[in-house]
Amino acid sequence: MSVHMPDRAKQEVEDLTFMRKAVSALGDAIVSLEQPVSPQMAAGVAASLRARRAIGEEFGWLKAAEASQLLGSIQPGGAYANDLRKERRALGVPVRNTYVYPGFQFTDSGKVHVTVTEVLRLADDLKVDADTVAQWFCLPSPGLSGARPVDIMDERQAILDDFIGRFGAQW
Repeated sequence: MSVHMPDRAKQEVEDLTFMRKAVSALGDAIVSLEQPVSPQMAAGVAASLRARRAIGEEFGWLKAAEASQLLGSIQPGGAYANDLRKERRALGVPVRNTYVYPGFQFTDSGKVHVTVTEVLRLADDLKVDADTVAQWFCLPSPGLSGARPVDIMDERQAILDDFIGRFGAQW
């Protein structure tokens, strides 16, 4: 015998089921750690994951082989994109045991935008990790009158100045 539930009730049951699975998975992960996890750290991880998801939804994340192909490599696999990442000439973000490349960095002509490569050089000097760089490109910046760096890529000097202002300040 099947019971008919209104769509709203079905959605609430699905949401509750998801929440229980999430709480269980998070609880298992936290319990497996030797050190306690602060609420601030847990919130920071959640915010970072939401930002990654938003970047993927808006610009896409390319695997190394896809990025290599887009960049015109004739080598098989993702070696070309990985080499560029290691040389700070492409933005690759570590995810589990691989790297993914945000689509926003690629020009229509199949190159990494020069602004991205220059920010990567600064990031290397300032010890700013790739995940932070990717998220910074996609967030509104007060130093850019609320614009996101990704939306004004041709304003190279303004973007570089903003990056230095954000990450280069020393107290």
